[in-house]
Amino acid sequence: MLEYLANILPWDWPIVTFGVLGVVSLLALLVLSVRISRFQKKVRTEFDKLDRQTQILTSGSLGMGEKLVQLEAQLASALNNQHIAGETEAQFSYTQALKLIESGVDHSLITSNCGLSDSEVSLMELLHNTRNQNRDKQVLQNESGSF
Repeated sequence: MLEYLANILPWDWPIVTFGVLGVVSLLALLVLSVRISRFQKKVRTEFDKLDRQTQILTSGSLGMGEKLVQLEAQLASALNNQHIAGETEAQFSYTQALKLIESGVDHSLITSNCGLSDSEVSLMELLHNTRNQNRDKQVLQNESGSF
């Protein structure tokens, strides 16, 4: 049987077998290399697309951040102006009420015209009366001290 195999197969069969295996391996490596190259190209394309989208989103969010900062500044300015206007209006109400108190206008009329509460007007009247009484006392003391 060995003689039969020796006649069928040449003595250099291992060399031929390894040569065929080598060529097949090289072809398989070449196919794998082409597939890997295509896959890398596809991954690189997807990466570039995601990078562009990230840059667009980043620039958009930076723009929105700047817009938010501007809006916050405008809001702060508007709130400050509103606060100043409120103080000015309140100051005007108190000044007007004081003039009406000094003129002897009725308590309920002052409350309705000046937009102040009953307790605010009562307190202003009390302070006005107290100030007038103290002024009268000083005038009396000055008059009695000069004699």
